[in-house]
Amino acid sequence: MSLTIGVDIGGTKVLGGVVDPDGRVVAQTRRDTPADDVAQTMRMIVEVVIELAGHHPVEAVGVGAAGWIDETRSRVLFAPNLAWREEPLREHLAAQVDLPIVVENDANAAAWAEFQFGAARDATDSMVMFTVGTGIGSGIVLAGSSAGAYAMVTPCGCATGLSSLQSHSPPITAAAGSAKAITLEIRIFTAERKRTKRG
Repeated sequence: MSLTIGVDIGGTKVLGGVVDPDGRVVAQTRRDTPADDVAQTMRMIVEVVIELAGHHPVEAVGVGAAGWIDETRSRVLFAPNLAWREEPLREHLAAQVDLPIVVENDANAAAWAEFQFGAARDATDSMVMFTVGTGIGSGIVLAGSSAGAYAMVTPCGCATGLSSLQSHSPPITAAAGSAKAITLEIRIFTAERKRTKRG
């Protein structure tokens, strides 16, 4: 069975999980995000990946990051809720983790995950998803592939921009890693919300 690690990096937490080809979460772990410390944030990401990879035979790592990601899916150009500016995230992570790695905007990955495994899995070929967390984002799937458009709103409520990414990625890392990273986030969020409503 092909397993991948998905890591969701937000303004408050680094959430990682091992996911199977059907989007099922096999294992998970979490760390707080030291949002104003680039080096410490990287240490938290590496810890999460090493912990999960130490217990499961994974093939790749997909990282969903809140921010603008370059077209090579390797560098965070700007993150409104983290101290990343032109951060070579894939390069730094690859220096410490011996696995294929791709970096994707978290809202784009979330949209693709919902399209493949979640609420939009019965959609014919297109959908739009809005994400609300420390910031606000969106992801678009058009004609069966990620259009990659997203906007972000900072905690002050100011729109920080609109961008567009390539619609194709290396198959193992992008499809199996980043999309499933956010599948993990959605499933954990849904479970937490259900528990809160019951409590």
